[in-house]
Amino acid sequence: MFKQIALVASIVTLILVAVVTALMAAPESEAGGGSLYDIRAVANQRTARPGNTDVASLFISVNNEFGVVYGLAPSSFDVMTGYVALGGCNVEIASVAEAGSGLYKMDLVPFTGNPSCQWLAGNYSLGIIINGPSGSGSTVVTLPIR
Repeated sequence: MFKQIALVASIVTLILVAVVTALMAAPESEAGGGSLYDIRAVANQRTARPGNTDVASLFISVNNEFGVVYGLAPSSFDVMTGYVALGGCNVEIASVAEAGSGLYKMDLVPFTGNPSCQWLAGNYSLGIIINGPSGSGSTVVTLPIR
């Protein structure tokens, strides 16, 4: 009887080890998998001025519970235009580049699908969304155009 109990216990242990190993090895989904990113952003007008379509930039810091998040692809980033200057257009991402140590530079321009879209004077309220292979998160930032 003891040998049968020991055999059943061994089989159950092997099954549990296999299940835990499979769960740990399962890939995280690109959107929403992994940890919650702590994202902070600062906006800079750069050469963007009312009436032009020059680049404005965001400097973005991305961390998770383990520290800085390296190696995010440009496709991991998205911008949502919340509020724009009266009569203004949405903004879109022109480029994203890793600056090092979990820091990223995002260049923004007015919507390029409409040639009449230009920066207007005022505040642009933007949502920054990041969906990476190890986590996701979002933050908001105000981009002033003067």
